[in-house]
Amino acid sequence: MRFPSLPHSRGWLSLSGRGWIRLLSLAAGRTACTDCIRWRNNCDTNRWQRSTPGIEFYAEFVAPLAGSTVSRTGKPKATHRVGGISSQNLRYVEILLARPWSVTLFANNGFPLANEAEVQIANPVSFLAQKILIHGRRNRQDRAKDILYMHDTIETFAARIDELRTEWANIRPEFHANSVRTVQRAASLVFGAVTDPIRAASRIVQGRALPPEAIRETCSLGFTRVFGERDREK
Repeated sequence: MRFPSLPHSRGWLSLSGRGWIRLLSLAAGRTACTDCIRWRNNCDTNRWQRSTPGIEFYAEFVAPLAGSTVSRTGKPKATHRVGGISSQNLRYVEILLARPWSVTLFANNGFPLANEAEVQIANPVSFLAQKILIHGRRNRQDRAKDILYMHDTIETFAARIDELRTEWANIRPEFHANSVRTVQRAASLVFGAVTDPIRAASRIVQGRALPPEAIRETCSLGFTRVFGERDREK
């Protein structure tokens, strides 16, 4: 099954964490869990929500972060404001634009829209790579959430892991050599042993038993199969 890149005139949908996992489940041919997208936080200025009776729309805006995390005046460059919208500045956001996948949203797959809508989402390989590249800069809570998101992404595509490996071969030329090495070494450096962030990821799981070792094993195997250290540049 192919998920071709779409023209940029099509709609883009940027979601964090569970909302994105829900859409990937649709792309993988699974029924989306209706609980996945209910989480939200109205306190952040880069997050926008509109509600009508029975319908909620929630969007999060992000922008690339280049250079230092602080300006010359010492002010943190956490957000960027354009046209009245504040976006959260994150590193390696541009990776999420590589070879996007398309998902069609309609009422029967959990999105109560008057008409079908086709949106673009980051492909799972780009998502996994971006999470690893920012891993060392994240705080404890965010590291735990990211590990759980990576686990769920790999688990969702377990039966199609070879397709993800092909996707990696297609987008790898767009990565800097240092980023390629970082991603390829994640299986051993991030998931080589059970760590405190992996234990924290296990504790925040709801509705299922997911021991730390199960998270580590799934992620280690998934990263090895998709990104394969044996493909490291010589």
